[in-house]
Amino acid sequence: MTNIELISLIVTFIGVVSFAAVFTILYRSHVVSSIEDIQLGKKDIDLIDTYLYESQEKVKKRKKTIEIVKTVLFCIAMVILIPVFVFSIVQKIQGNALMINNKAIIVVSSGSMSKKHAANDYLTMNHLDNQFNTYDIIILDKVTDENPIELYDVIAYKNNEGTNIIHRVVGIDNDNGVIRYTTRGDAVGSSDSYHPTSEDVIGIYTNQRIPLLGIFILFFQSYPGIITIIAIIYCLIMFDRYSNKATQEQEKRIEILKNAMEDLSEDFLLDPKVQFVETIYYKGYAYSFDEKGFKEKKEIPMEKNDENQMIHVIKDSSSNQETIKKIDIQNQSKGEDNDE
Repeated sequence: MTNIELISLIVTFIGVVSFAAVFTILYRSHVVSSIEDIQLGKKDIDLIDTYLYESQEKVKKRKKTIEIVKTVLFCIAMVILIPVFVFSIVQKIQGNALMINNKAIIVVSSGSMSKKHAANDYLTMNHLDNQFNTYDIIILDKVTDENPIELYDVIAYKNNEGTNIIHRVVGIDNDNGVIRYTTRGDAVGSSDSYHPTSEDVIGIYTNQRIPLLGIFILFFQSYPGIITIIAIIYCLIMFDRYSNKATQEQEKRIEILKNAMEDLSEDFLLDPKVQFVETIYYKGYAYSFDEKGFKEKKEIPMEKNDENQMIHVIKDSSSNQETIKKIDIQNQSKGEDNDE
C-alpha cells in the first residue's frame, strides 16, 4: 500500500466513522424527543388523524400493497447486493480472479482493451472485435491441452509484480524450451515488457462479459468500500433499533387513544336501530361520527384545563337524548380508568 493509498484509507475511515457517529447522535436525539412528545400527548392529534385515515378500507388495501412492494424490492436488493459483496470478498481473497471449475471470473480494471489503437492493424485485418470496457466482468476458460493459447487470443495473467493483466497475445516465442507470450492491449500502441509463461496465465477470454457490474465489485473490494459497507450496516441496524422504539411508543399511544375514542355508551351500541351522532372533543378539535363512521374534523376553542380530557358527546338523533362522558387520557396512559 502506497503512502497516498494509506492517507486515502485514513481519511475515508475518519470521514465514514464521523458520519456514522453524527448520524447516530442526531437520529437518537430525534427519536428520544419524539418519544417524549408522544408520551406527553403532544402528537395526539396527529396520531388520531393517522388512525382515522388508516382505518379506511381503501387505505388499508393501499398500505398493504405498498408494504408488499417494499418487502419485494428489499428482498430483490438483498438478493443482488449480498451475493455481489460475498463474490467481491472471495475474489479479493483469490487474487481478484474467482475460479469455478474450469472457468475464471475477473473484473476489468483498466481501459487498455476498450478500443482499437491505430498501430494495431492486425485487429482490423483479422476482424478482432471482442474488445471490452473498464469495470466489465469477463469470463475466462482455463488453459488445457485441449484449449491451448493461440495467437490473438485475449488472456489474463499475473505479471512479475503480481498484478492481473488482461491483454491480447500478439506473439508466441520459445525461450530455451519455455513458451513465452508477447501481449499488448488493443488500445495501446506498444507491447507489455513482461512476457508471461503458461504458469502465469489465469485463463483465455471466452468473449462473454457482463458490462459495468465490476464497478461495484471493485468498490466492495477496496478498503474504503469495506469501511463504507460496515458503516452502512451499522447505521441500518441503529436506525431499525431506534425506529422500532418510536413505533412501539406510537402504537401504544394510538391504542390508548383508540380505546378512548371507541368507548361509546352501551345503550347506543346495544340497539342497532338507534341513529346517533357522536362528537369527540380533544385538544382543540372536534371529531364527528355517526353509525357509518367518521364524518369530519373541526378546530374549536377549548379550555386549557381540559386539554388532557377527551370529551364524548353522544346524541340520539330520534329522541335527542344526550350522553356526555369524559376520559382523562393521561390516567389512561398510566393504566387507570377514570371515565365519568
